Amino acid sequence: MLWQSPSGRAVNLQFEQMVSMAEQHVMVLHCQITPVDFPVPLK
Repeated sequence: MLWQSPSGRAVNLQFEQMVSMAEQHVMVLHCQITPVDFPVPLK
């Protein structure tokens, strides 16, 4: 999903859900956020 902030910066949001077959009440949600049109410094 492509999301654009009110300031005009765009980020790509990717979600992945996984549910345990053995323990159906256990779920994992993985979210990846990738900047599209601006650099992000790593510290």
